Amino acid sequence: MQLLAPGTSLRIEMDAKNGALKTLLAKQGMYPLVGQVLWGYAQGAEFVHGVLLAEINEEQGEVLVQHLLEFAFDSDETPVPVSGTAKEA
Repeated sequence: MQLLAPGTSLRIEMDAKNGALKTLLAKQGMYPLVGQVLWGYAQGAEFVHGVLLAEINEEQGEVLVQHLLEFAFDSDETPVPVSGTAKEA
């Protein structure tokens, strides 16, 4: 990864280990997500970025958060891996 300039557009792809998160987001027109870098800084050998999710409305944002919460824990409250990548659009 590299330090990205503010204004850089990102294509954000994320999914749960079983593939269901990607499917749910796609059905609701939120896959892939589009983000815009607002700020960034180096932290050791890594980089931290603040990203604004673009092209989703308030309702979709609430649905996204709900899905992420659902996939963060299964019925036994065992963490389920959610992985993601972001590439410059």
